[in-house]
Amino acid sequence: MDRTVCVIGGKWTYSDEGFWKFKVTSGQMGECMSIGWGSKFSGLTERVADVLGVDLGGQQLDLSFWYPGETAAFTQGRMPPITITSDAAFEQFKVKHAEYGGLYLYATATDRVGDAVDMDKSANGVDNIVLTAKDVDNTVSVTEKQKIPGDDIATLEDEVMLEYFAAIEATETHKTGPPSEQRMERMVNMKRKRGVNSGGHVFKDNWVDGTDLVSGENDDDQEEVGTLGRLYDEANGQPTGTCEASEDYDFDEWKELIDKEYPPSWDPFRDVSFHPGDEVGSAGLPQKEMEVGEASSFPMDNDEGSGNVGYEVDVPNTAQGMRSFVSEDLRNHAEIREDDPLLLEDAPPECDNLRGAPREERNMDLKRSSDGLYVGRIFANKEDMRGTLSLYAMKRLFNYRINKSDKGRVIANCVDKNCGWRIYATTHKGSENLEIRTVELNHTYDVAARTNYGEKATAKILAELLKTKFANGRTGPRACELPDMVLSELNVTISYTKAWNAKELAMAAARGNEEASYRFLSTYLHLLKTTNPGTITAMHTAMDKEKKNTLFKYLFFAFGASISGYKYLRKVIVIDGTAMKGKYKVCLVAASGQDGNMQIYPLAFGVVDGENEAGWVWFFRNLQRFVPDEEDLVFVSDRHASIYSGLRRVYPLAHHGACSVHLFRNVKHNFGCEGLAAIVSKAAKAYTVGEFKVWWTEIVTREPACAAYLTQIGLAHWTLSHFPGMRYNLMTSNISESLNAVMQKAVDYPIVSMVEYIRAMLMRWFYCRRTKAGKARTRCTPEIEALLIDHLDEAVKCAVLSVSDWVYQVNDAAGCVFTVDLENKTCSCRVFDVLKVPCCHALAARCVRGVDIYSLVDYPYFIEPWQKRYEALIMPVPDERDTDIPPVVHEVPVNPPKEKRGGGRPRKKRIPSQGEKRRVKKRVKPIRCGRCNGTGHNRKTCSNLI
Repeated sequence: MDRTVCVIGGKWTYSDEGFWKFKVTSGQMGECMSIGWGSKFSGLTERVADVLGVDLGGQQLDLSFWYPGETAAFTQGRMPPITITSDAAFEQFKVKHAEYGGLYLYATATDRVGDAVDMDKSANGVDNIVLTAKDVDNTVSVTEKQKIPGDDIATLEDEVMLEYFAAIEATETHKTGPPSEQRMERMVNMKRKRGVNSGGHVFKDNWVDGTDLVSGENDDDQEEVGTLGRLYDEANGQPTGTCEASEDYDFDEWKELIDKEYPPSWDPFRDVSFHPGDEVGSAGLPQKEMEVGEASSFPMDNDEGSGNVGYEVDVPNTAQGMRSFVSEDLRNHAEIREDDPLLLEDAPPECDNLRGAPREERNMDLKRSSDGLYVGRIFANKEDMRGTLSLYAMKRLFNYRINKSDKGRVIANCVDKNCGWRIYATTHKGSENLEIRTVELNHTYDVAARTNYGEKATAKILAELLKTKFANGRTGPRACELPDMVLSELNVTISYTKAWNAKELAMAAARGNEEASYRFLSTYLHLLKTTNPGTITAMHTAMDKEKKNTLFKYLFFAFGASISGYKYLRKVIVIDGTAMKGKYKVCLVAASGQDGNMQIYPLAFGVVDGENEAGWVWFFRNLQRFVPDEEDLVFVSDRHASIYSGLRRVYPLAHHGACSVHLFRNVKHNFGCEGLAAIVSKAAKAYTVGEFKVWWTEIVTREPACAAYLTQIGLAHWTLSHFPGMRYNLMTSNISESLNAVMQKAVDYPIVSMVEYIRAMLMRWFYCRRTKAGKARTRCTPEIEALLIDHLDEAVKCAVLSVSDWVYQVNDAAGCVFTVDLENKTCSCRVFDVLKVPCCHALAARCVRGVDIYSLVDYPYFIEPWQKRYEALIMPVPDERDTDIPPVVHEVPVNPPKEKRGGGRPRKKRIPSQGEKRRVKKRVKPIRCGRCNGTGHNRKTCSNLI
């Protein structure tokens, strides 16, 4: 039977941290091939090479695979890959492939060392040069790569030079036999130390073992230098230079010229003055006339890429392109030995305190922990040591026991008394740290002793592994999902009860428990105000008369960024509360506004013992610290009696409007007349009194009792047409309900974690809106621009008649007549009056007057106030250890409230309000009996015979 296997080409890499990774060859895609499940290893390499297009004549192909268990999240990359070099390894690959339903086959192609390649085409695709010498007329093959004697660094120039050298070696072998090793090294060094100029080959003052390149030891060296120079010019597309060693080279003529320009008395290291007025040459060096005995003051050039130092100076115009030759004694002093490691090797980096001191907290996550046990390893305390040993034992399928544990030592042995596995650790003086002194990790027991390795998978150990999954507001896995996770990662089977306990412990470790959170609350509020200036916080406590301790009562907090943006908002505040689902019975309340782009703008939050009058009064008094009581201030909320009472006591001048949605639900619940609630909602949202009377007549006709109920509430309290203040478009408390929905996860957290969740949420909101406002290119916010476009579409259908310079009569498409006053920004439809945005009638009238549209829009809707609302930053809370905490903050520890929530699991979904439509899930499949497999009944009510 054949099976399909995916083959991927690339190479394995191993990091310093001990991880194996497979790097896929760039630009090469994987291939699929079928393998006979009864086939042997012989012939597999050839088949894979044929699929991937690898030439086995010049390359070697290695096959390998990786165990699927090593790709798990906790233990990825720890075990090295398995190479397939025999039938046994191939059989193991097939077994794992069948067991896990598929397994990749990794192929690594490497070049064979010493193989010959054609010189006409190099490995990088560039045509190489075929050497033509006096006695050689044919093309010479050279080895693809050779190593330079005494040099460990291969550059591109070195590789090209090696090909030239191999060609010369072949030529010399043809002429005089193979050259000696010393001569080969000298030829390589001569090639590396040559200089190239645009006018031909110019040799710098380089030397090999004290011998000049121009004045070589013999004529053979001269010929070798000339051949190398000619090859170099051909490779770079330059004409052959004049310095090659040939038959017409006149040494006497050159020596005479050199002695004339550079007499023996000339010293290149003697200082010469250089003035700012001197000319500067192309190389950035001074150009001036030099007389006999005068020296240049600029530094000599170093010959890059060589182990020796060459010196280069500019000469007068009569000898352009030449280089000076340094005397023999200077060369001896300036020479650098190629085998001197102190001069050739670079100094290693010194990373002193680059990453700082290690943190005290140990992360028990298997993805990050280093579970190696060795002499000298230090643990934070005994709990840290037990946790590490437990993970070590579970991963290696054995169990251990603690034989001794006292103030000075801890001794751990294998559960099998005949096994020699043992760990001995001692405590540091004056500290809880433990250090391993002796270790024996070899086991000498049979397999039967390994059966109880899962005993160390306690809920506490599992909680240490899982706590990172619940940190930073993450939901984390459910308890029913943990048994499968632990089985796949640790090969341990746990019960649902242990999974539930592990989840609770992990959540407490990541978010903190309720009691510790209340004790840390005062410190957290102090840290919050250190990085967020202008933030207002307040905490009210009460005294427990029985236990004589301080109990938490109320909490209020408002971020400085929200406070600074309040002055740019419309003065309408929506308030609401929601119950927290923690261990103690408290309630989260919030006050929010709406910005010019119709988005939620949270102002303040509070935690009270319940939605009662005392709690709301305390919250409003703290809110009054930056929201003063004014006649143009409006509050919108549901019809909770404690909210009404609290507003009358703290904000007597402000107006209060009821939420139309809550009123709609109450009417729907109390009066079952079909369609009545919808009519009440339309009456509440009517802009004009005339439109309201139309719907009110319908209400009175259908249900007089409902009309009496609404009259008792007060028309000014729930209708837009009769409301005395500026309510704008906020007829409901939907923005507070939306805010409560966003914080559904936060109400499950301890109080400090909940406040931190709100801070992080507002920080993200402010950043996104600040970015969006900064990119806006219109004069008003996007939502107002869209509203103006809708009104403009309706304005083109209106007819305008002038009454005065500012007052106009506008007839719409339905024949209705409206009066528009552009000077006072009013319209008889009252849309312009209520929203402070020009209606379609005002836009039609402004065309006659020629008024700018944006001059009719109220200031809060413009881009400038929108940007100013979010210009302040909400910063993270600093670490407690990095901040000086005043002693007064820690003086009185705060304990949780006295009243706890009732027993049972807290509800995840809120109880629907009266009149609220409940969403009923439709049953997709019929009820099926688990006893007889019939439909229409269950196992309890089943009466069928089996």
